[in-house]
Amino acid sequence: MTLRNANTELFDTSAIFSWQVKGNTNWLNGRFLTLEGGGKKLVVAGNFTNQAGSYTVTFPHTGTWYNYMTGESVSVSATNQTISIPAHKFKLFVDFQSN
Repeated sequence: MTLRNANTELFDTSAIFSWQVKGNTNWLNGRFLTLEGGGKKLVVAGNFTNQAGSYTVTFPHTGTWYNYMTGESVSVSATNQTISIPAHKFKLFVDFQSN
């Protein structure tokens, strides 16, 4: 709720939402969600399998992104970046620093 309450522009009806689920039965390719609003961008990459995996995540732009859960900065040098995600986990990246 903190993310939503502190960044209402990402969840406004004018925000741009996209998701990539690669079919209803093929969970091996991961699941991806992108939100854009008010000059801010958010990317979620999820691994819903029983094994860790590496996934090609599409970022809206290169530059510094932040792992929202850890605060760690991530340098994105290409819009398609390979990210490792443990089994049954997700990673949430934002292009702004949160408090």
